[in-house]
Amino acid sequence: MFWVVGYGSNSFITLNQLVSLGYKGLIMTDYSYAWTGFYKMNPELAQHILTVSHVETENFRKNFKPKGGSIIGMHLYDSALVMADAYIKCNGDTEKMAEYINNIKDYEGAQGVWTMRPTGDIYIPTDVVRWKDGDLVPVDSESEEK
Repeated sequence: MFWVVGYGSNSFITLNQLVSLGYKGLIMTDYSYAWTGFYKMNPELAQHILTVSHVETENFRKNFKPKGGSIIGMHLYDSALVMADAYIKCNGDTEKMAEYINNIKDYEGAQGVWTMRPTGDIYIPTDVVRWKDGDLVPVDSESEEK
């Protein structure tokens, strides 16, 4: 299995090269490939790709895509709002901002509800999805059908 990370023409070229060279295995990609337009434009690649996708990607797509939001910038959307909020509430004091951000509980953002963990990161559940019948579906549901 190959793992291809990134977005843009170089990543798409890599995927095309793998398949055109006769590679028949699976290709794992990150959430930036959770864009249905990619699969519609590249149906010959779709059968080879499993994408790690945020569970809330679909929520973001439904709620923010019509407003000009991009799945690629999904993680930046919440980050920008949290940083701006911290800056305003802490008057730009970076130490207070860090403390404020590290203590966030149940933030309701574009990706869903998250809480800062003691390690300084957040947990966002993920799915592995595959293109099937014109839509991205969780791989688990695909195996349940069999």
